[in-house]
Amino acid sequence: MPTALFPGCAARDLYPKAMNSWSRLLGLILEDFDYINRRICCGMPFFLSGNIEDARECGLRLSELLNRYDVLITGCPSCYRMFTRFYPSVLNIKLGPKVYHLVQFIYEKIRLGEVKITKPVDLCVTYHDPCELARHEDIIDEPRRILEAILGLKFIELELNKKNSTCCGGGGLMRALLPKLSQEIAINKIVNEIIPLGVSAIITACPFCEYVLNDAVHILGNEKTIKILDISEIILMAMGDI
Repeated sequence: MPTALFPGCAARDLYPKAMNSWSRLLGLILEDFDYINRRICCGMPFFLSGNIEDARECGLRLSELLNRYDVLITGCPSCYRMFTRFYPSVLNIKLGPKVYHLVQFIYEKIRLGEVKITKPVDLCVTYHDPCELARHEDIIDEPRRILEAILGLKFIELELNKKNSTCCGGGGLMRALLPKLSQEIAINKIVNEIIPLGVSAIITACPFCEYVLNDAVHILGNEKTIKILDISEIILMAMGDI
């Protein structure tokens, strides 16, 4: 069935490392998929700022392209939420393809035995729940089941996790409107929640969270001791591809 990967603006423009690992991972799993890298936004920034007409215009333009496919995969939680929730319920836009966030798609493939993660990964990690995934879309268990399936990986939960997880500081246009406060929130999370755990990596499933947390780690000077990894990267490690 025709399948497409839609990276979204955050991955394409701010954190291309995640975008590249999504494409690399899907290339190991699927015989064929289209990579949509055209500069058409899902419309979420317009939507959050109350500009519904421009959000709908973006959505209509994008839907013409996406409706060519049966399956649509995105690693961006904001894009996922737009496609599955706001397009049909607010913007009156119907998407034809079945939409998956990457962690849903990969977890299903692992569960069915279609993805083999057999190489041990000797890391101590924690997982940051993106607000869009955990609070808004209840995508909570899938990333944890993926991490728990990786041999050798030591996974430590944050004290505040799942729906109670603290924001990275980038949600709801915070980074664009109040960049200094956004940085302070991210730094506070690293200092008070992450560093005490003694982990060597923060795993997440949102390119914007990765961008904001990576910036905070860099400001603190901890970039050599705490890595920010997209969940696709650690799956690639466990598949022996990194």
